Amino acid sequence: MHPGWYARFVKSRRCYVNARRLLAKHSAEGALPDLESYVEQRRDASGWRMALEMVQYAGDTHLSDAFLGDALLRQLHDHACDIAAWSEDIVSCAKGLPRKHEANIVTILMRERNVPLECAVSAAGTLVKQSVEAFLATEEGLLLVPDFAADHEVRRYLRGVRDWIAGSVNWLYETQLFLGEKGNEVRAFGWVFIPVPP
Repeated sequence: MHPGWYARFVKSRRCYVNARRLLAKHSAEGALPDLESYVEQRRDASGWRMALEMVQYAGDTHLSDAFLGDALLRQLHDHACDIAAWSEDIVSCAKGLPRKHEANIVTILMRERNVPLECAVSAAGTLVKQSVEAFLATEEGLLLVPDFAADHEVRRYLRGVRDWIAGSVNWLYETQLFLGEKGNEVRAFGWVFIPVPP
């Protein structure tokens, strides 16, 4: 890969380590970040930015500096991270509600909006849906740029990002980590059953 790819990957790894440390610090202090801070931290702490760099590597795509530096691509990556990370946050609640000082989109929404668990899960689902819509609109915006629309490598890369999102969300149902053996049932009904603490 091009040296620029290595630099981007190393930067995303550094951001991952720093964000994990920051979230661990918040948790140890019994503090939750506000929603806006959490969104930024979760994008990095999830490791999904590194995964998005790996999409280019795995596809052996050769992307122009103009494409890689485009603000719309950064937005696309943000939306992709949000979809995957927030979906994981929602599904992880099936194991039980995170401790009140453990950062998760659901617990943050419960606190910030002063709503019960069910409302926070619904709000998180709405945020995921909005991120999917924003991802698609941003992808469309990228393909309106003539140089990008005509570039076969750009189209392959965007397909890879879509496949990565689908794979990460499908994995949530296929692993037994969150839903046990009920992944297919949950996928069919679209519901995540969350044990409510007494």
